[in-house]
Amino acid sequence: MAQIFVNIPLWVYPLFIVLILLGLRACKDRLTPVWVLYLMPLLGLLSVNRALSLGPVALGLLLLAACAGVWVGLHLQPRWTVRREGARVHLRGERLTLVTLLVLFCANFIAGAGQSIAPEVTAGLAFGFGWGVPVGLLSGSLLGRALSVARLPM
Repeated sequence: MAQIFVNIPLWVYPLFIVLILLGLRACKDRLTPVWVLYLMPLLGLLSVNRALSLGPVALGLLLLAACAGVWVGLHLQPRWTVRREGARVHLRGERLTLVTLLVLFCANFIAGAGQSIAPEVTAGLAFGFGWGVPVGLLSGSLLGRALSVARLPM
């Protein structure tokens, strides 16, 4: 187990800290630049990259679930959006962002560690389904939430 943590790339630690800080910030009412919300879906690219290494089952399920996630994000974001002021948006505090960021980080970490320890398990249908669907939904929801804010009148 200690070997897993020794082999973690150094960039993973600052990424984890940044994700926690972003998530905690989202728990409070805030006026935030829209570009922050527009960059959040890029975290989904990390999941696509991981899915490519997990195989076609995980990739297909991730992409299918991401489409549903976009729809979910489009419909959830208006609950937290107060108004848009030019290049900034006033948002109510919510915990979904924190949960989404941490689940995506942990799921990708587990998949990467699993590929190192038991690649035959991570290549299977059960792992592809159990990883691809939730990760796809959450990744897609970030894109849907960004699209929801982009559609707001300035």
